[in-house]
Amino acid sequence: MSGADQDLGDIARADTGQADSDLDDTGPDNTEVGDTKLGDTKLGDTELVVRCHLDRLLYERGLTLSALAEKVGVTVVNLSVLKNDRAKAIRFSTLVALCRELDCQPGDLLTVGEPA
Repeated sequence: MSGADQDLGDIARADTGQADSDLDDTGPDNTEVGDTKLGDTKLGDTELVVRCHLDRLLYERGLTLSALAEKVGVTVVNLSVLKNDRAKAIRFSTLVALCRELDCQPGDLLTVGEPA
């Protein structure tokens, strides 16, 4: 698998709903396992969404999306999908790399709350 192909698996795009096989959070019988999807979920009667605060973190650190993409090894397009809250999933290794480069914790980058 080339670097570009591998990169495409880092962030699942919401507009296609598809991800690389190592992002798939279904078991062998195609039933959902784990809780790794970003996006909509429900807690009781309240609908919750995951929001990404990449824009704010980049601004506070004086970084550009392209500079961060180069440091993390993810394409600008895939970081843009994440930044614009269109991602459905993210690899832990990508999350760790983003937190390392942004000097933050996952909770600084992603939060869960009610839709705007």
